[in-house]
Amino acid sequence: MTRSSKSRSVVTSTVPTPGDNSTIDPILEHLDTKGMSRRDVLRMSAVGLAMAGIGVACGNDDDAAAPAATAAPATAAPTQTVAVVSRKEGRLAHLILTPNQYTRTMADAGRQCVEILGISAYTEGNTNLDPVNSVDLARQYIGSGHNMIWVSGIDGSEVRPINQAATPAEAYHSQMWAAGPWFMPVDTNEFYTAFWDLHDPPNIYGSTKLMCQEIVNRLGSAEGKIFHIAGFPGGSLAFRRTAGVHQAVDEFPTLTIVGELPGSWDPVLAQQAFQDLVGRHGKPDGVACSNDAMLTGVLPAAEGLGYTPGDDVLFCGQDGNPDILENIQRGEVFSTNFHGPHSFAVHPITRMYDTLQGVEFGPIERQMWVNGIHVTQENVDGLISRYYGAEDRLPFDPILASRVHNPDDWDPQTSLAAIHLEEYWVGIADPPSGYQLPSDWSEAAAAGGIAETDALYESHYKIKMDNFDFTGVQL
Repeated sequence: MTRSSKSRSVVTSTVPTPGDNSTIDPILEHLDTKGMSRRDVLRMSAVGLAMAGIGVACGNDDDAAAPAATAAPATAAPTQTVAVVSRKEGRLAHLILTPNQYTRTMADAGRQCVEILGISAYTEGNTNLDPVNSVDLARQYIGSGHNMIWVSGIDGSEVRPINQAATPAEAYHSQMWAAGPWFMPVDTNEFYTAFWDLHDPPNIYGSTKLMCQEIVNRLGSAEGKIFHIAGFPGGSLAFRRTAGVHQAVDEFPTLTIVGELPGSWDPVLAQQAFQDLVGRHGKPDGVACSNDAMLTGVLPAAEGLGYTPGDDVLFCGQDGNPDILENIQRGEVFSTNFHGPHSFAVHPITRMYDTLQGVEFGPIERQMWVNGIHVTQENVDGLISRYYGAEDRLPFDPILASRVHNPDDWDPQTSLAAIHLEEYWVGIADPPSGYQLPSDWSEAAAAGGIAETDALYESHYKIKMDNFDFTGVQL
């Protein structure tokens, strides 16, 4: 299947990329690389080692009022014309959480969606894990005419002020991973189009349980020590993933989480956390990282301490970054959960695109779980082939996912489910004084809307995430 837009979109970016030593060298200076060569570190993930206090500029394609940028080459000229392009012009700005392989893959998929859907412009900037910076960037992009703001949530505090800035400008925004406590799309207006979260605990629970079972198989009745490198403190995503790791380990009486520290989704901080835990507790039998980007820093740290990943220490993660999938192929990481960075490009962008064109979505489906695939050596080859086999191929079809283009036979190509708002915040945040769930959501939920929404999405979910024969869209 081949699709492209009538004209090339304007793309700007200054996020570090592999092969650009001027951006990578300062990053490597922040790593403790004792026992590792530069080649070792870069092999783990050149982009994934970004951050460590290094700010990344962001850019706008044509407005001097927006942050400065170094223009990147436009994507390759289209080979075929799409029959339907955006009726109302869309200009997309991407607020990247922090540069790593996952967000880089997601951004690449976002640019491909822009081309396929006929969105006129794409620009991106790094929030550097700072919600204040996220709000500032969103305001600048909205002020310069962007009407689609694609937000990687940090701790959820950014979403209210972004919505306040977007509403008078009639700009749509979509939030991922971290929600504002008791502030979901149904709590405000249509400009907050949708919230997307990974369905944890189940996702990371599954990958952690697979690793734990293998540890027990190897140790027998002997006791085992587990480390957990957690996510960004305070965010709902980190809370849920921590709960999933604990739930999995608790099912094995001989295994104990002896140490747990935050790595804040960052490979450098995760590396430091791992080294700290080893100093306190000695060599672990297993390490669960709340995302694969942190594994990128932990693995070379383990090698530097003389451990052999996959042999005397097992590792598991969550996300399915390409470097970690390659580690699974080599036996260095035992398991991860792949929900696909491409999913978090296709669905937020397509939802904003459809809403911009006038499609209305019910209150239940404005907050959605994203499910994934548990990955081991048994299925990693097929997964890599579909999702990372070609840079000029998007492993999903956003036209097929769009209600504008396919109002009756749309296919999300991802396992999605409705978030139950009465349950989402349990254990995370108490409702504000006087808060009530929105009446349209409550009435729909009381009438069985959650089960109906799940059944609707399941009935349209034809091309499965583990259908490794599906080739997606060739650009």
